[in-house]
Amino acid sequence: MIGSAQVLIITDELDVLLIPSVGATFQTITTQKSYTEIVVVCAYILKNTINREAVVRIDQATSNTFDILIQKADDDLTPGDVCCVIADEGEHTFLPDGTFYEADTVESVGTNGRNFGWVFKTKME
Repeated sequence: MIGSAQVLIITDELDVLLIPSVGATFQTITTQKSYTEIVVVCAYILKNTINREAVVRIDQATSNTFDILIQKADDDLTPGDVCCVIADEGEHTFLPDGTFYEADTVESVGTNGRNFGWVFKTKME
């Protein structure tokens, strides 16, 4: 547990965090371990019609911290839960059968179009 966040450790290089009540003000999340080159991928969880869609913004990522908030085009924002996958940059074996994932970062200042702030992909050989 990190503060009120729930942590699921998948491998030595891959964690999943559930962060409750993320709002419109940046909050700093501290991970349980340090990463050489951290990659953070997050999604806002839509539980019901009260929690309307929002964009998750990540900033100031370091080896063991990152800042997170949710943002909408209008000001009608209800804080909600965010799920984040955190990994070290690069290719990693995921399962004993050889399944692996690759985590890469892309610098982005936009929230729309084709500019994304992260790349997380998996493939099976």
